Formats: sequence, structure tokens, C-alpha cells
Amino acid sequence: MNNINNAQNLEASIPIEVDISDYARSKYPDGSTVLLPHKGKEIEAKIMHFNEESGKFRVIWEKNGAINSKNISLEELDNYNETDLSPEKQRAEVLSIINSPSGYKSELTEDAYTSVADFAEQIGESGNSKLLDGENAKSLADGMRSFGFADLARITASTDIGVGKTENQDRVMINSKFGVTAVIDGIGGEEDGGIFAQIFSEELGTSPLAPIQAAYNALEKAKKLGLNKMAAACFMSARLHREDNGKLYFTDIVQAGDVKMIILDDNGDVYWSSRDQSLVDLIANGDVTYKQLATQVPKNNPVMRVMKERSKKGQVLLSKDEAIYSTLRSRVVNYVGGEIEVDLKDYRDVPVKKGYRMIMTSDGVSDNFTNEEIADLVRGKSAEEGMIALSESTTNRMLNGKKIIEETNRLGGRAKLGKFSDGFKTLPKANGDNRGVVIEDVL
Repeated sequence: MNNINNAQNLEASIPIEVDISDYARSKYPDGSTVLLPHKGKEIEAKIMHFNEESGKFRVIWEKNGAINSKNISLEELDNYNETDLSPEKQRAEVLSIINSPSGYKSELTEDAYTSVADFAEQIGESGNSKLLDGENAKSLADGMRSFGFADLARITASTDIGVGKTENQDRVMINSKFGVTAVIDGIGGEEDGGIFAQIFSEELGTSPLAPIQAAYNALEKAKKLGLNKMAAACFMSARLHREDNGKLYFTDIVQAGDVKMIILDDNGDVYWSSRDQSLVDLIANGDVTYKQLATQVPKNNPVMRVMKERSKKGQVLLSKDEAIYSTLRSRVVNYVGGEIEVDLKDYRDVPVKKGYRMIMTSDGVSDNFTNEEIADLVRGKSAEEGMIALSESTTNRMLNGKKIIEETNRLGGRAKLGKFSDGFKTLPKANGDNRGVVIEDVL
């Protein structure tokens, strides 16, 4: 790797459109106050973060007790805040930032990069994390990005708004220096879920090896920003690690909620999977009684009526097969945020080897398929082809969910058929959802 020894060499190698992101961050730091026009008036807003993918800032402001947010370009911010945005001034200010004691260059060793353009793609060189928010992605396939983790793995990741939603509350975090990947799912039914998911993903990016600390930092930041007290997110994170003896493990596997992690062996079969922290999972595994359920779910719920009768007869309340098409499946029992204590689930290390594949998904994908069905969808495919298959299959199930359910009922019902009319076993998410996916191939 060629060293960059002085500002002159650096200036010659920098495309201004790449390192303008450092200029943007220094000019409008996270948490700073800016002026914006809003419905003919001037309002004060706070900078949440700068998104490298879109080249825009996320800003928030409060009105009538509610938190509002939007994306805005650097040029628009400068126009509203009366700042000269000439290319000459941009370049001069960027170089002053790079050469300042507290600026960009001071955060990197000279060996860490050949140019800012290389650094933008090879994020692992400096330990910086990449956050994907799917802002401009029309599908999972459209939002795909690929990253390398040393000689250990190749990571393909994406997130998008999915189907039936007006905002993407899913995020993906990749840290190539430490081999950490994470999928964060803002709880869509709660106010400010998307904003909290962004805050939490940023904290995970800053502290990829300390998710508990990241959770507490996110909660503290959310409190300072005045977010709704129930704003929350589910997530899963894991790290691929090679021991001194050469053996590979997925380690530091941490979860809150129903983000799913599946590991496929070199034949493409399910080798290991996480367990959802969901209500139906507790029921199907006998970890909760009907009496306990009655305090959480209305008794007139059709599923509750069936379980009440089964409880009287001493029968299993809900079989594991019934759990995957239950209307209660979306109810999670753990998450980061809200007013519950942070309680992350840790898994034991999982040994892997060359040819294994890890798939991590939010429930916008995993609720639509069983683990085995996900394995079949990506079997024999490259990571990019697998991402396309997951994108197309979930889109079809969510767009046509009501028709699939109606046709299945016409044919005799899911319990009788053992699957839905489109051949899959799980209940399609007919109301739609966001999607976040990581596919990591062990090399």
C-alpha cells in the first residue's frame, strides 16, 4: 500500500466529491443547531447525522410536542445558513480539516489509506463502520453493497423500505476492521422508531465490540433529544473471528428481539440459527402459561380462545408449526429502548469453516420464511443472487399476502395443507415491512 506523506500528494489524489463528507461533518457536527425554512417560517433544527450514501444530513425538530425529521443536502443547509459553497472554498476547507490536529488525518495512520477514495470503500482500514439506511434503495437488490473482511469473509448487505411503509426503520452496520455485522430494526409500531434505530446503529458503529454500552449510549442520546419514551429497536450483531490456531468462529453474538441469524454449512443446509425473542416462541416452547398470556393479549383474540380450550385440556397451547403462521408472531418480548431494562441475549461461539454462509435478517424477511426456506432461496447462488432472490420473494409475499391467505383458506386452510398456496409455510406479512439483510460468506 502506498503511503501518503504530505498534503500536496493527498490533494492530488482526492476527488472533491468523496471527501466532502468530512468537510460536511466538520461544518455541521451531529447535535448542532441549524436554521431551516418550514411552511413559510424559519425554524431551528438539530443535525442527527450525515449519510455518506445519500450525501445528505438527517435533521430533526420538534413541533407541538412531536418529533419531525427530514433529509437535506449540504448545499441546501448552506443556502439556508448563508454560507459560501464555492468549490474553491470547499477544497481549501477540506484540506485545512485534513491537516488540522483534530481533523481527518489525525484519526488515521499514514499506512491506513492510499487516498480518501480508497478509504471510503475500504472502511475496515481505519476501523470506521459503514451504516446503510436504504434511503434511496428501490429494493434490496438496488441497495446492495459488498465489503471484504481481511481474507476471512466477503459481506454483502442491504436494507430498503420494503413494502407498504412510508419510512425505512431498518439499518445495517458493517465494521470490517473487527468483522462485526449488525441488523437493527426500529420498532415500526412505536413513535420515533426510525430515529432511535439510526441513533442505536450509530452507537453500534462507534462501539462494535460493546453492544451493551452502545445500547445505553443510544438511550441516553434519545432522552436528550426528547424522543418518545417508547422509541425502540430490535437488533442482532455478531463477529467473525479467527483464533491463533486458525479456527474460525462467529462470536460475540448478541440479540434483542426477533432479528434472525442463520448459519448455513458448505452444503447450504441450516447449521445453526438464533431463537426469536417473541411471544409465540415462548408459547411454542412451553415457557409461558395461558394465565400469563391472558395479562398480555386480549382474551377475545381468536388465537387466545383456542389456547384457552387447550389449556383446560392440558394440551400444548401452540405447536411450533402453528407458531410460524400465528397472527401473534410479530409480538416481541425484548428490545432496546422503551422503558424496559437493557437485557441482551448472548449466544455461545459458533465454529465455522470455509464455505459456510451467515445470513442475518430483520423480520421483514425472516417472518415470511422458515430458516430452511431461506436456505433454499439462496442455495447455490452468489451472495448478490441470493439477495435478489430474498428481495423478490419477500416482495411477492407481502404484495400478494391477502390473496395468498384467501386462496389457502379456499383450499382448506393452512393447518390442513401444511403450507400456504404459494408453497411457503409461514404467514405472509400482508401489511408489509422494511427489510435489512446481511449475507456473509466465509472464505
